[in-house]
Amino acid sequence: MTAYHVSIQQYEIGEVITSNNYFDVTLRRGNEWVEKLLENYRPKSYPNRLKCVFSFERIEALGYYSDLLTSNNLQFYEVELFSYPCKSPMVMCGYIQKNKNKGQDLLTKLATEYWANTMKWNFLELLSDSFKIVGRLNRPNISEKVIGMGMYEKDKAIAGTIE
Repeated sequence: MTAYHVSIQQYEIGEVITSNNYFDVTLRRGNEWVEKLLENYRPKSYPNRLKCVFSFERIEALGYYSDLLTSNNLQFYEVELFSYPCKSPMVMCGYIQKNKNKGQDLLTKLATEYWANTMKWNFLELLSDSFKIVGRLNRPNISEKVIGMGMYEKDKAIAGTIE
């Protein structure tokens, strides 16, 4: 399966990537508790978010996500996933953080939906054990980023229906 990845790392074409530095990112953002919550509800057969590699199935999602990153040294890649990925709504991570004080029942529902992916989500992050770099990409254009932002905004509205 072809997907898209953004990183500050410079990879070579053909290189196989099997891990990420996401735990460092989550610590800087103060999201360690979100990762622990998601890990508590992760089905055993699904990749651990702190050890997996992330990608997107749509270039528009990659484009919007890349605008949320603070580095100026971003590298964009087309990747080949070696196994079928876990597809999860990225919006749920921020939505969980936003609803930290609304009670454990809601947080449980949100974490469960992140993994179950039962609603009609638009902006999915792909979690997999590894992928191979198959090509370099140019930075996504403004049209792709705007479409990605629209996808994300639709998902925020969907997340808001979970009670």
